[in-house]
Amino acid sequence: MRLIDYLDKGASLGIDAPCLVCDGQTWTYGDTQALAGQIASALAARGVAAGQKVAILSANDPIAFTSVFGISRAGAVWCPINPRNEASENRDLLELFECTALIFQAAFIDLVDQIRGDLPGLTTLVCLDEAPEWALGWDDFLAAGTEEVDRPADDDLAMIVGTGGTTGRPKGVMLTGANLETMTAITLMGYPWPDPPERPVYLALAPLTHAAGVLCFPVLASGGSVVVMRKPEVGEFLQEIGDHRVSHTFLPPTLIYMVLDHPSLKAADLSSLQCFWYGAAPMSARRLEEALTRIGPVMAQLFGQTEAPMMISTMAPVTTSTPTAPSPPSDCRRRADRPHSSPSPSWPTTAASCRRVGGARSWFGAPW
Repeated sequence: MRLIDYLDKGASLGIDAPCLVCDGQTWTYGDTQALAGQIASALAARGVAAGQKVAILSANDPIAFTSVFGISRAGAVWCPINPRNEASENRDLLELFECTALIFQAAFIDLVDQIRGDLPGLTTLVCLDEAPEWALGWDDFLAAGTEEVDRPADDDLAMIVGTGGTTGRPKGVMLTGANLETMTAITLMGYPWPDPPERPVYLALAPLTHAAGVLCFPVLASGGSVVVMRKPEVGEFLQEIGDHRVSHTFLPPTLIYMVLDHPSLKAADLSSLQCFWYGAAPMSARRLEEALTRIGPVMAQLFGQTEAPMMISTMAPVTTSTPTAPSPPSDCRRRADRPHSSPSPSWPTTAASCRRVGGARSWFGAPW
């Protein structure tokens, strides 16, 4: 499946149903499909071919996220760029990924201006809002697209994701449509979802450039809606859950701790929650028990790595206040590794490795 196919699947379940919600505005599946089609057409008019790399540099934003589907409709490859990175790191990633186009928010004009001279291959710069003179404005960009475009992915490549660089210079992990389809299937099979005709509602506070973004795909495939939060404000997060009857959300443990410590938690209406994913870092067992008591028996663990997208182990919500051990999905085989220099088998393990059907193809431009 291409990334656009998740949006198209949701549209087939109700084209007038809400798809994206942000700041009191709602985009239906029909609205989102139409804009994605315009973006694909505009990219093609700028010479972006199937298999070429298009980066997005943006905080959480519904138009930026819709651009992901436009990139996919054009047969191009989505390269999410983390706006919290240093300018030099983002320059290196754009060069490494061989990006030919960049869609960015005006908040990052200075960053893009700082690095664009070092990236001669980056020939298309598009600003989502007020554009500088050296970039295309959003309306002008869209107006250039005049022909309908709907291309297959080139060699099934869907996205390239930068690693954290903990073992050296960041690398680009190539994720295929099959990788993300496997992840989506595991998510749909391993966690609770509303019974039709009820649709899931996913609240995206964590960055859509990371796990919060790919968790949108199973939601959209189910005809659900994604409520996009532009800023990580915990009080607003709790309010949005009640206002939108949110069924699913994801936060890293540090933000969950902020939720638990927030004075609004006691009065918040969390009755609609079915699945509150946590991951991306270890979570204190004590605070997990607190979350199971104060938020409810909806806490669901996922553990993964960029090369094995999202799911090396999973844990569906439990019904007691005692945390339990996660388990690997059926396509994954795990083992714990000791350092190569470890003189004793009694030394603690320091890393995990896995082999799975849904694992990434390779690093971009380099072997494993």
